[in-house]
Amino acid sequence: MVTWLYSSIGLTTLVARILGSKLCDVMAPLRVFFLSTTVDAVATMMLPLATNWMWLLCYCIVYGLADGLMAIGSILSILQTLTQKQRAQGFGFQQLCVCTAFLCGPPIGGKLQGWSTLLPRCSKIRLGQSL
Repeated sequence: MVTWLYSSIGLTTLVARILGSKLCDVMAPLRVFFLSTTVDAVATMMLPLATNWMWLLCYCIVYGLADGLMAIGSILSILQTLTQKQRAQGFGFQQLCVCTAFLCGPPIGGKLQGWSTLLPRCSKIRLGQSL
C-alpha cells in the first residue's frame, strides 16, 4: 500500500513538472510557485483528516502535483531573474542549498525527536486535540 502512495507522489510530480513548464509560459513562474505552495500547505494542514486509504491517496496526488509545480516554479523563477552569465552558477547554488537541506534535515529532525523530554506533549497534539 505504501508503494502506491510513494508512486502516486512520484508520478504526479513528474506530470506536474512537465505541464508546469507550459503553465509558467502563461503565468509568471513566481506566481505558480506561490500558488502551488499555498495548495501544498492547505493539503498538508488537512492531512490529519485523511482517515482512510482513499483520502490518503488523494492527499498524495495533490501533494505530488503541488510539489512538481513548486519545483518548476522555483527553478524557472531563479533562471528568469539571473543574467545569462549567472544562470549556471545561480542554478548550482540553488541546488546546493536544496540538497544541503535534504541532507541535514533528517539528522536534525531525529535529534529534535530525541529531545522529547523538553516538549513531551508536542508529539501528541493533533489539530488542537490532545490524544
